[in-house]
Amino acid sequence: MKKLLLPLLFLMPSIGLFAQEQEQKRFIEVAGATRIEVTPDIAYFNLLLADNPKEGISVEKQEVEMAKILKKYNVPAENLTIDKLSGIRQKVSFWGTKDVVNQKLYLLKLTNISNTDNIVEELSKLKINSISLLKVESSQIEKYKLEACEKAARNAKEKAAAMAKGIDVTLTAPLNIYEQTLFVSGEEEEYQPRYMMMAKASEAAEMQDSQPQQNFKNIIVKCTVRAKVEIK
Repeated sequence: MKKLLLPLLFLMPSIGLFAQEQEQKRFIEVAGATRIEVTPDIAYFNLLLADNPKEGISVEKQEVEMAKILKKYNVPAENLTIDKLSGIRQKVSFWGTKDVVNQKLYLLKLTNISNTDNIVEELSKLKINSISLLKVESSQIEKYKLEACEKAARNAKEKAAAMAKGIDVTLTAPLNIYEQTLFVSGEEEEYQPRYMMMAKASEAAEMQDSQPQQNFKNIIVKCTVRAKVEIK
């Protein structure tokens, strides 16, 4: 027991001196924040295909025609994927009989969003059950994250300088700085579907007559940092 106590006794004064040294340092603590808006260059759509025996619509035929449209606009085949868990066969009763109705949910990734309205307009003519915007992204998002952190740190520096000037002290060196929050918008719930295609011919005709409007929400990148800067 004595052997254990002796090292602790020697260690306690050094801990006390370190704590005292930290307490003697005078500093200003500030928070820096920034907000950047980024124009998206990638859009994701959900495409729900379903058989409609009454109108002679089959998923297989829609898939063939859909592939032709995407090829026309140079959309890579790998940008259209099926959610296999949603590819189901459902029994539905029609006048006392049961038919097997095939349904498939596709995810479409468009990297040239200038063609978005034209592609969606042509897909809607296939009487796809529904087309909905899932989310948008930026291919340069990592660069914008770093930019946001840099601007937040600069904002903290400017705040510290202003506060030091106000109380007539001089800034020396930062004691520490850390990222408090880094937020990037674009979650699915933030983007309400802009395109919803119904099977009715009249509604489809109305949408064809309307002028295309590309109006994707910008992606928001927010960063907050906290910094302690020594003063004298």
